Amino acid sequence: MVDLNGATRLSAIVSVNHGSESVQVIPNPNNGSFQVIGLNGMSKLELCDLQGKVLQVKETNEEMTSFETGQKSGVYVLRISSSKGIETIRVLVK
Repeated sequence: MVDLNGATRLSAIVSVNHGSESVQVIPNPNNGSFQVIGLNGMSKLELCDLQGKVLQVKETNEEMTSFETGQKSGVYVLRISSSKGIETIRVLVK
């Protein structure tokens, strides 16, 4: 990771998940309003910008949840933490 001042820092990779057949963001791309489907058990969802700043947090025990982001157009990352691990999904807001 490189900070704004140019300093670098390394961290260990805990796990990598290259997408899931079960968890989906619909629609994607969207206008800032979307649903996350295919969740299983207690899940913490964090919408982050590309710098990793957490913009919105939601916890749910449901299989589906809705997001109203209110964010401007751009690419965001939805980080989903559950008992199965951590998954990230790229979200495009038009």
